[in-house]
Amino acid sequence: MADLIEPMGFFMSRENNSNAGMSIIELVVALGIFGILAAASYRMYGEFTEQQWSARNQVVVKQEVSPATAAINKYFPGAIVLNSPDNPVADTNTWQCSGGACSLRSDNRQNGIELLTSCESTQGNNILKRLSFEKLGTLSEADNCAICRTGERPTLEIIFYSAGTASGRMKYPKQPASSLDLKGLVGMSICFSVPPRTTPDGDAFDQWVISLVPVYFSRIPKGSDSDDQLQSKFVSVRESLMLGPMEQLGSKIKVIK
Repeated sequence: MADLIEPMGFFMSRENNSNAGMSIIELVVALGIFGILAAASYRMYGEFTEQQWSARNQVVVKQEVSPATAAINKYFPGAIVLNSPDNPVADTNTWQCSGGACSLRSDNRQNGIELLTSCESTQGNNILKRLSFEKLGTLSEADNCAICRTGERPTLEIIFYSAGTASGRMKYPKQPASSLDLKGLVGMSICFSVPPRTTPDGDAFDQWVISLVPVYFSRIPKGSDSDDQLQSKFVSVRESLMLGPMEQLGSKIKVIK
């Protein structure tokens, strides 16, 4: 009888060991599957977070640009003369531009506004200093745009005048590059053109195009990004306001990406 019990015990022991081995394998497989699912969930969460950041940032940019658009719509149409034979691009009292330093005035600093751009160094910001604002496709010298060199960003200041005296200012972006948190605007430029309109009496320059060019990030910029990755997240649009005399056109807005 003992001889029979001993082999049975041997077989039971082997069966228990076999079951224990299967449990470990199943556990390893389960942990592997869990790891894959966790990695996928983390990636999906990261993508969702980035999409949320991008959507919120675009809203912030639109809110920041809106007052500038309103000011241009309010002050410039009144300065445009119907059937004017004079090109305001050539009038230094209206438009002056050299590289990134440009000035566009509605009435030569009397009772209107001035759009004043300048180039600010980005060396104090570890992200912005690695980017080239020159590479933005929305800015072109042929379109009379304010363009800054690598290592600089364009900024816009709107100065309000009353009886020849500055009475208020708005700056875009509001913060200097060194303290910018990279949400919302990181730069703002302008372009100015006046396409001639053919009339029986010759060309008329009474259809002004003033373009605001906000610059911002379309995705979350990270210090670990390569220069190419950062540049790909760096975008701008050209919001062109087509203006005419009050009695003729008023204004229209056309956004060019």
